[in-house]
Amino acid sequence: MGKDVVDAKLRRDTQYGDLEFIESLCDYEGKAFNCEMIRINSLLNKDDYDAAIVRIDSLIADSRTDQQELIARLKYIARVNYRRDSYPVTWFLKCIEYLQYVTYNQKERDDAALHQEYAATLELLIRKMAAGDCKAPDCLITQPAHGKPTYSMRPDDLKMKPKRGQK
Repeated sequence: MGKDVVDAKLRRDTQYGDLEFIESLCDYEGKAFNCEMIRINSLLNKDDYDAAIVRIDSLIADSRTDQQELIARLKYIARVNYRRDSYPVTWFLKCIEYLQYVTYNQKERDDAALHQEYAATLELLIRKMAAGDCKAPDCLITQPAHGKPTYSMRPDDLKMKPKRGQK
């Protein structure tokens, strides 16, 4: 077993758990990310949404972060339909931004549930806007700050169909 195999197992097995214990383990690829995600989940469990937003935004902006790993974890964090009435408006609007980031940038395009979640959340936003509870978040009005600028179901590695007359 090489270092890569051991690191992958440690990364997978320490995604959740006691932060102090995980921090006490030897260094391995993905340890810092897992610890940060545990801190974010802890903040969310304490309803400290503002601090969680700062941490999530910094992970999205950090070019060293494995964005596909972040997307895999963020798609569950940003789901709002289960406790939607108990979330503050700032967290609800930020979840829309996170869901947009996830749906725009996830390389695996076969996850229809993710796109359904995004559509359902946008529908909920429209209802909240009609009731006067909130306004559209900036991420829907301007181009996203990070990742792909437009929404597409086209996989990244799928080439465009040639135009008629071109070879």
